[in-house]
Amino acid sequence: MPSTTTPGGYGDSSFTCAPACGASRRAEQRQLDSVDVNHGSGVAALQESAGRAAATVHVAAVEPLMPVEPPLPVKVTVKYISGQMQQFDCVTEDSVVSLMSKVRQRIQCGIFKAQLVHGASVLSEEHNKTLKELGIGDDACLQLILSKRSLIVTASRDKTARLWDGCSGEHLRSFEGHRQPVNFASMSQDGSMLVTASFDKSVKLWDISSAVCLQILAGHDAVVSSVCLSTDCALALTCTYKGTARFWDTVSGHCVHSLCAQYGTVSPNGDSILTWSKRERSADLWSASDAQSIGRFLVLGDSTGVDSACFFGDGSSVCLHLIDPHSTIAVYNVTDRQCTSFFRTLQQPLAGRLGDIRAVRCKFSSDGSFAVTGCGNRMEEKAFVWDVRTGECVHCLENSSMSLTDVAFSHDDNFIVTASLSSTVCVFETHSGKCVRTMHSTGHKVSLSSSLFLVAHQGAAKSVTLHDVSTGDGVAELTGHTDEIMSFGFH
Repeated sequence: MPSTTTPGGYGDSSFTCAPACGASRRAEQRQLDSVDVNHGSGVAALQESAGRAAATVHVAAVEPLMPVEPPLPVKVTVKYISGQMQQFDCVTEDSVVSLMSKVRQRIQCGIFKAQLVHGASVLSEEHNKTLKELGIGDDACLQLILSKRSLIVTASRDKTARLWDGCSGEHLRSFEGHRQPVNFASMSQDGSMLVTASFDKSVKLWDISSAVCLQILAGHDAVVSSVCLSTDCALALTCTYKGTARFWDTVSGHCVHSLCAQYGTVSPNGDSILTWSKRERSADLWSASDAQSIGRFLVLGDSTGVDSACFFGDGSSVCLHLIDPHSTIAVYNVTDRQCTSFFRTLQQPLAGRLGDIRAVRCKFSSDGSFAVTGCGNRMEEKAFVWDVRTGECVHCLENSSMSLTDVAFSHDDNFIVTASLSSTVCVFETHSGKCVRTMHSTGHKVSLSSSLFLVAHQGAAKSVTLHDVSTGDGVAELTGHTDEIMSFGFH
């Protein structure tokens, strides 16, 4: 059979023909006739050489048109608050609005505040211009900076938890799967995970972007009252109303240590976890990496337990509000676990019933510098602000009224909001003690961000109201739960 190499590629190409006759020659002729007319010289040479010895013919191929180089893509680099990086491409014909839409679909940044930056300029979605119209050329580099935005988490007797926008009150997503009412819900520090606890005695860890359950922590014989996650979400502390607690490996779902505690909090640097209980005369410090005991803080005098606790300043000290007749606040050094100072928030001791002593409420600011105390049993008609460093009472919150039901600091510690049985909700400036807003409301539980606060009303309320701190006006009502909201808060 003839062996033929057809022309191809750029420049000159060559092929070899063997002698042919009869039908083979006619087939060869038809094949030659089909050769492009632009190769006529090559065809003539081929016909002339037919019947003779094999010959090599050089064919000049047509030079093709050079392809048009596509524009270089614009690189978009996504920076997550965790430090993780991601990169993808877009084109200059994309508008800022369409680009941000693609970004949200691609990386599910609905729970984050997203800013698109070119150099020192923030690209706003308000002006629907293309990148080219904004003077951004090919091969440019944009940065999408994701930061944690204000979010609200609610847990309800309807067996669900819900996530809301902390500024507008918009419902973002629901988390469904528990068999009994959800009594606790909270977010991880990096905003990637939601943790819920239920009357079904289980704890569930959820991917906050997709609302998919990642892990179930089951094994408690009592209802879990609170959950604390390490900064890397690798370790979880679950505490029950009964006073039993467990550390869990969140990847495997296995319990790694059992202890006695009702509450816990993570240190500012994420290295340790502080646990305490209203029934135990001590608080304990644990390693956040392997749940090993670091040390114990023993309570003072006739205290029967620890009402609340927090890390102080940079985490080198801890503050404990003790359950005793004087409602004592004590500060301990983390290194040697020794008490360095303490002060009494009640000069006239609460004598008699333990219920009266436990009625004193105390909340610490985020860095432990200030504490607010007040009574919930009508024995004290004021709330007080204390400087934890000096032990001095710096403010008396005159308008806070009697029978305090809840108190909260804003995230930036600039404001304090109180709720009471007298149907009054008050907002105070932390540093001056001045009451800047008073509302007549049946609210009994409150939570506060930097500029907004939430109020849950007395009774089996199925919604909470979002208010502006500066005006007291209602911004939104968070509706959608079909049964009582059991816990809520800003994150």
